[in-house]
Amino acid sequence: MPKSTLKMAWLLLDRRERRNLWIVIAVAILSALSASAMVGSILPFLSVLADPSQIQENSLLSWAYEAGGFQDAEGFLFALGVGSITIILVANALQIIQVYVLTRYAFMRGHSFSARLLSSYLRRPYAYFAMHNSGDMGTKVLSEPHQVIVQFLRPAVELFSAGATIAALVALLLYVGPLISVAVFATFGVVYGGAILLAR
Repeated sequence: MPKSTLKMAWLLLDRRERRNLWIVIAVAILSALSASAMVGSILPFLSVLADPSQIQENSLLSWAYEAGGFQDAEGFLFALGVGSITIILVANALQIIQVYVLTRYAFMRGHSFSARLLSSYLRRPYAYFAMHNSGDMGTKVLSEPHQVIVQFLRPAVELFSAGATIAALVALLLYVGPLISVAVFATFGVVYGGAILLAR
């Protein structure tokens, strides 16, 4: 996305809209971190479920087991399951909030852009209206802001949100298993790259 396009989009926003945009970005980052936490919360549960000896072998699991005062592996596994479900529910709630915040911000900007465009038309001299069709101006007030929202602003915000989520998940995978993650990424890269080349 060209920097000039981003700069023009930024200039379209007033001070309040820019401040709200930072709030939207913060919500998107928080949602991305929650998605990463959701995936990360499942790993300890599955690890202990497959091999209870991981409680003693893994330092983090061992610390959680002792700090929680658990007496057996079954109780600890149950606590991990409840914790994982809780994190999943919270993460999904944040995803819903993110969709609402992103959608509301994008379409409210359509309203403000239309109002600003109409205001600029109303400040023009009478000679301008005598030379232009008022129906065309009405169409521009309604359609052009909508095009900016649908074709640029909303996709840009959603792209940032998806990028933040992917970055958080990739960081988690690299932390948990760097060698396996790199091998999987390389395999997918080769497969998809080959598919794209063959499709051409």
